[in-house]
Amino acid sequence: MKSKNIINGQECPAKNLLPLVHKHQNTLWEKPIGLPTQKSWERFKQKRNLQNQEIILDSGIGVGLSSILLAAQNPHKIVLAHDRSHERLQSHAVHRLRWEKQNHTLENLFVIRADSEDLWRILAKEKLNISKHFVLYPNPYPKKSQLKKRWHGHPVFPTMCLLGDYLELRSNWKVYLEEFSIAYAELHPQAQLALELISEPLGVETHFERKYSESSHPLWRLKILKLLKKR
Repeated sequence: MKSKNIINGQECPAKNLLPLVHKHQNTLWEKPIGLPTQKSWERFKQKRNLQNQEIILDSGIGVGLSSILLAAQNPHKIVLAHDRSHERLQSHAVHRLRWEKQNHTLENLFVIRADSEDLWRILAKEKLNISKHFVLYPNPYPKKSQLKKRWHGHPVFPTMCLLGDYLELRSNWKVYLEEFSIAYAELHPQAQLALELISEPLGVETHFERKYSESSHPLWRLKILKLLKKR
């Protein structure tokens, strides 16, 4: 079954994007961490110590095909994956079990149920060694009125930008990634950003990516390398 492409009246980055980014940069977001995410993280910390370990963060994983592939391709790194949906994580467990039966156990993959906006703030305070952060096919909220729901228009955006020396986003809506790159460059002008069309299958993909590709959607990837300031 083919999926519909995003059709909306916004064909270019929102004009009110940067004022919104500046507002969130200069205003402390005081919303409390959600209790379910806090408890989920505390339970995880009791079982696993991530200090002094290199971590790949996979956010909003859906059924988690990307997490399985990341863990398989990076056996000596911890892959920390999360999603807010219990149902999607149940589906992930089924996919993971099937993959492991056909291949091997993924001892470096850890999956927790959490809201991204809460977990990102927790992880930023923990100051863990997150080398790479993947946010693949986030909800684009394509209506003009929904800018504040997109990650680059959300109060958590400045915190999100702190996670990972390398950040990768993918979407089938180019405007989303154009907006994200503008917002990120405003906060981190020293970063290297590259927006490119995905012309062939990548080593790490999601179920959405497969579905969109089969429906002949143009798929886009934004790669961000944060250049650390010299001391």
